[in-house]
Amino acid sequence: MEQVSVSPRATRRPWQRAPERRRGIAAVIAAVAAAAPLAREPRLLRQRFEDELRELIHARAVELRDVGTEPTRQDVSVTIDVAVGSSMLGAIDAVFDPGRHVDDWTRQCIASACPLAAVVLVLERAHRASGAPVRTDGAAPIIGSCPRIRLVRERIERVAATDFTVLVEGPIGR
Repeated sequence: MEQVSVSPRATRRPWQRAPERRRGIAAVIAAVAAAAPLAREPRLLRQRFEDELRELIHARAVELRDVGTEPTRQDVSVTIDVAVGSSMLGAIDAVFDPGRHVDDWTRQCIASACPLAAVVLVLERAHRASGAPVRTDGAAPIIGSCPRIRLVRERIERVAATDFTVLVEGPIGR
């Protein structure tokens, strides 16, 4: 009978990394990069960044804020500064469910998102400095972050770059 040796790499690990952890920060970068050409306003990039990072790290909320501004929430669990060289640009605040342990992987994901956050903040500053008019059409923001609402937001952003008239229909209050 022939004896077969099995290398440690060939053995199956007793644990498996969850799919959302394999997805990693690259998915956040890809989502924000995909939204960039469609976003007429940098605030849409900020919103996309916050939504994608919140989903990735399973936080209740994520806020990217400018330097010198205070967090809008009192229950911030993790704050990581966003800087380029010695220039402080802002911070990323993440809020988690009470009692949730924030592990090293989660902190690493937030820290890995800092360069992208810096790009978003710099684009917003450049947009403000250019004197481009801020759109104040009086429309209320879409509230919600479930997958269906995110899909509606993505479609609105895509169509907003065109001259088409769009009617959005569907049930409300669900």
